[in-house]
Amino acid sequence: MMRKIRLFLRHEVGAAKTEAGFAIAALCVVAAVAVYLVMIGGPRERPPAPPSPAETALADLTAGEMRQFTDLQVSQRLDTYLSPTERTDAQIRNAHRTWAERARDPAYRDPDLAHDMFLIIDRAMQIRGVQPHPDL
Repeated sequence: MMRKIRLFLRHEVGAAKTEAGFAIAALCVVAAVAVYLVMIGGPRERPPAPPSPAETALADLTAGEMRQFTDLQVSQRLDTYLSPTERTDAQIRNAHRTWAERARDPAYRDPDLAHDMFLIIDRAMQIRGVQPHPDL
């Protein structure tokens, strides 16, 4: 085989010789990469990142606790209450108290809404580390 390559390289000139040189160089690079990957044990996969508290809360809330809201609505509301730029700690505490009172009130016109909002805000408070009002 080496004899044929040498014979080819001696007799060919120009583009054919150049192309053969590039092909041989490419094969050497591929072989070197293959040897390297075999020696290090192949490509390594990173373990999946653990879910964030917000992702865990969203999964828990949408797993069946919601009565009225869709998954998208739960996600949007949870994002709003988790963001300190959207709601301050005082605002989230007051909203928590308001929805807790509505959820307990049998005369409130939309108990499913009150239930869902209370759960979302309660979970957001837990994640943010905000303490509820003492009367709750």
